[in-house]
Amino acid sequence: MAISAEQLQQPKLKILIAEDDFAIALALKTILKNNLNCELTVTNNGEEAWEKIQSNPFDLILSDWNMPYKTGCELLADVRGNENTKAIPFFMLTARADKNSVIDAVKGGVDGYIHKPFDRADLLKKLTEALQKNEAAEKPSKKQIVDQIITKLKNNDFALPALSDVAEKLTRMAENNTASADEIADLFKNDPVIAARLVALSNTASYRGVRNCSSLEDAITRIGIKDTINYIWFFCNKGLFESKNKNFAEILLKLRDHCLATAECARLIAKHLKQKNTNDYFYMGLMHDIGVVLVLEILKEISNHNPITDVEEIDKVLQALHHQFGTALLKRWNMSETLQTIAQCHDDLSLAPEVTTELLVVHFANLYTKQIGYNNGFNNVQPIDIASTESAQKLQLDSEFISSLETDVNAYMKEIHKMM
Repeated sequence: MAISAEQLQQPKLKILIAEDDFAIALALKTILKNNLNCELTVTNNGEEAWEKIQSNPFDLILSDWNMPYKTGCELLADVRGNENTKAIPFFMLTARADKNSVIDAVKGGVDGYIHKPFDRADLLKKLTEALQKNEAAEKPSKKQIVDQIITKLKNNDFALPALSDVAEKLTRMAENNTASADEIADLFKNDPVIAARLVALSNTASYRGVRNCSSLEDAITRIGIKDTINYIWFFCNKGLFESKNKNFAEILLKLRDHCLATAECARLIAKHLKQKNTNDYFYMGLMHDIGVVLVLEILKEISNHNPITDVEEIDKVLQALHHQFGTALLKRWNMSETLQTIAQCHDDLSLAPEVTTELLVVHFANLYTKQIGYNNGFNNVQPIDIASTESAQKLQLDSEFISSLETDVNAYMKEIHKMM
């Protein structure tokens, strides 16, 4: 039995060996390393083994019966008596075969014995079966995950993603039309990162004038108050689109680009349709998939107790819940009902109580940006005739304009990436 290609695709198994006989420990290490895709931790006494187990997540424990400081049976009792470790498969390495020892270990919850001298094939068979059984028992189904998340939503049992205080203040100023270029510049005059990004943005193709802007005040005036606030919101809250979890981080990175591309696409469409507040459409596009952030936050909480690593399951959960959770999050953030409706209905116009121009624009921009390569990270995108979609037809978007969008959105994203 050698390590299979399928095993190499999976995360490494974390196995603890507690054995004070160097030769036996070495033999176990050699067999496991050559036959399992694993990361081994070896200790030579029960007390050290327990310290390692408490501070590291292990998939399986192999423990000698007789060890210094803490016996294998005492270590087993500690493992089974702790909420965080009680489900770890535990095998006893022993030369003992007396009835009372076996009874004690069985009562303690041992998963099996590895008798010394051990047989390689038998050892691997027992460990593999235990690992597979434990994985099947621990792996939550999509329905279980969805039920847990919905329960948390109903009970308000979740931590809201934190918004930047300054960005939140600016959003309120924009809604009340009380923000001015001087006030915004004054807020960020001591923040060279935000200032540099706004000045660079004002000199991109989307905003460029006859001369380059060099001051923050000039940049804000050129970009416009609402668009400036939109960008500041994004720059201040870019942490919403980051995660230490590798699977979540990949989704959030794609989501970030999808939301920015959708926002710019929505603004270009609104401008083409001669809508008054094109920057409002940008914000709607930026926020339409915000529910993904909240669902991933709750998935992260659940994963702390029961790791969720199946990418397909994560994708299915996001598809099922991000509309509902986006609406709930925007409501908790006191955002407008228009924005809440867009979060709920941007993938299915039939769910909307009223199909507004705003909803049609974001619906089309969301579909279009996926088609040109800015997917949101969890949907499988199938090629479609974008010009024949309901939103394109109702907005009367002609083929020539639709074709021009790709060049403009790509140019915009290229400039934005330079600022990140």
